[in-house]
Amino acid sequence: MLRPAAEPTAPFTPDFFIVGAPKCGTTALASVLSRHPDVRFCRYKEPHFFCTDLNWQIVKTERDYAALFDLGDDPASARAKLCGEASVFYLLSRAAIPAIEARGSAPRYIVLLRQPAKLIRSLYLENRKAGDEQHRSLAAAWHASLGHDASAHRNPAAMRYADVGRLGEQLERLYATVPRERVHVIFHEDLLRAPLQVYADTLQFLGLPHDGRERFPIENESRDYHSSRYNRGITLISDLLGPHFRYRTSLRHVARALRFFNQKVVPTTDTDDAAIDTVITEYFAPDIRRLGRLLDRNVDDWLVA
Repeated sequence: MLRPAAEPTAPFTPDFFIVGAPKCGTTALASVLSRHPDVRFCRYKEPHFFCTDLNWQIVKTERDYAALFDLGDDPASARAKLCGEASVFYLLSRAAIPAIEARGSAPRYIVLLRQPAKLIRSLYLENRKAGDEQHRSLAAAWHASLGHDASAHRNPAAMRYADVGRLGEQLERLYATVPRERVHVIFHEDLLRAPLQVYADTLQFLGLPHDGRERFPIENESRDYHSSRYNRGITLISDLLGPHFRYRTSLRHVARALRFFNQKVVPTTDTDDAAIDTVITEYFAPDIRRLGRLLDRNVDDWLVA
């Protein structure tokens, strides 16, 4: 079902979900899949509708959620075979997957994974961009998060670094609810090394024909901002207007331009807190081994910072 009725008789459920993890290439994959002629994506990336336990829902009612998939009279949407949605904290959430499965539509799930220390560093930089992370080094942010209540933040889930990085635990929980044949796992390093092969494998998983794509752009550059307050203001305005704001597309272009003049490129690592990568890797070592056993894949390289 690609286009919900004005008053749906049953809850609308997409055909597939990109469920996480954050900073693992979900945006790139969603962007490329959305350009496939047989796919139509939710108009707003990451609505997190099913994350009722994380205090991070962009939309909270069935009507608002269904409206995100109403693409109007676009003839291309009528030809699409599958409808998709991407919310990167569904994998972390304990409520999201069971809530989706309870609808009985048997959707497919795409999971992207990354070495936890790299994931956490990238997420830390993203939180800095959003104005949520006030610590000026990853080391300080990591140690603070271990004993810190993140509930006061705009997106509490994104500040729970130790929870976000337990990918083995999260995937095991997913497999306990969803049959493996409906789950497709992608490693971030594979996406970087052979993006077109990953794309082809994903289309096969979704049962879609290849569309002849020859390029798969991936953003790797981490950015920070000269003024976090400036960027925080842009983010808050966007949040307040919400996903159904009539001129949201225009607002997004304006916000992107404003952020461009405020941003600066930062290195992926820095000498002041490079040692924290070892600390983080050691913290996640048991979970990394758990993930390796779960997927029957050698992940020894993840155990080296």
